[in-house]
Amino acid sequence: FVYDDDDALLELAPQAVAELRRQGEDHVAALTEIYAAGPLLTAGRFEEFDALVSALVDRYRAQGPPTFLNWTLVALGYSAQFQGKHDQAEQLFDESADIDVPDRTVSGNRPIEARAAFRRGNRSRAFRILRSHIDDLLATDNVGAGAVCVEFVNMMAAIDRLPAAARMLGYLETMGHFGALASNTIVADAATKIAANTGRIADQDQAPGQHLDDRQA
Repeated sequence: FVYDDDDALLELAPQAVAELRRQGEDHVAALTEIYAAGPLLTAGRFEEFDALVSALVDRYRAQGPPTFLNWTLVALGYSAQFQGKHDQAEQLFDESADIDVPDRTVSGNRPIEARAAFRRGNRSRAFRILRSHIDDLLATDNVGAGAVCVEFVNMMAAIDRLPAAARMLGYLETMGHFGALASNTIVADAATKIAANTGRIADQDQAPGQHLDDRQA
């Protein structure tokens, strides 16, 4: 997981989970199980991913903890969105947002809340939610910028702030399998708009992703 070796992660995770459970490390085993599902999603193996994560959702609905239920519902929501199942994605995101997770818990709820506010026309609220979430990520030194970046690109493209959208699209496209998948699905319309208006975008904003790490982004 640390070295982004998806093939090895998929191969070794079942053994790791079994060994951790044998040692009585059930919490870490559960984390490993959740993390190990990620490569299935980014590889586009949606049927396998949905089957695995749906089973985890059923487990955490029955026995908790709420944080793991929140995470797995969000993950299923992104899978549905990648597959173009937007109504199903919104249902899963709505359910995840209703779960009360502990304070300072890492959660995908805030970018989803920002997206919902933006779609309802409450743009100022959407930007405040996204900015607050970014502040939390920086304050807790837990900078996973992918979900934030997706929402930012779509919002900026929608309000015709194309240089800002292009700058972060360039970053998103450096994020490995997740970035490639998101670029071709969730932010595809924004990417098309950017590509059609390159004359309005300075050269340094069109492909700067390689110069940004997560914190800078």
